[in-house]
Amino acid sequence: MKKLFFIGMLFMACAIYAQQQDEVGVRRTMDLFYDGFNERDSVKIKLALAKDITYQKVEEVFGSQVLKDADLSEVMKSIVAIPKTTKFELKMDKIVISANDGHIANVWTQSQFYLYGTYYQCGSSSFQLIKRNGDWKIISILDDYSKENCLGQK
Repeated sequence: MKKLFFIGMLFMACAIYAQQQDEVGVRRTMDLFYDGFNERDSVKIKLALAKDITYQKVEEVFGSQVLKDADLSEVMKSIVAIPKTTKFELKMDKIVISANDGHIANVWTQSQFYLYGTYYQCGSSSFQLIKRNGDWKIISILDDYSKENCLGQK
């Protein structure tokens, strides 16, 4: 009985360790993405992304929220094109990572965007990630940003 209990505890410890390692890897990918955004570095951003990524955003159309497909490559081009003299920062206020099976993960972030040190807009994003060849890659992004009614608006 003690042997069975010990084996069970060992299995649980291994599972917990693996989950923690997955969360560390997912967080590393998210930090790479946000750092690339803030540094206007398309190479860093692309390192965090899968080649077959989907990008969607929530937009308000006639007072109703609509989900729209968007072209992430166009967004990245516009980020990289921002002059270095323009001071901006996308701050990740909250991050919730769920990586439980070793192959897929879900990340929810709450962020605030600052332009020249002044609050500009906030929002939340949902990221889906997959582990490919030992690396976590973002396969899907859903963005919802607004200038009003922000949780934790500063």
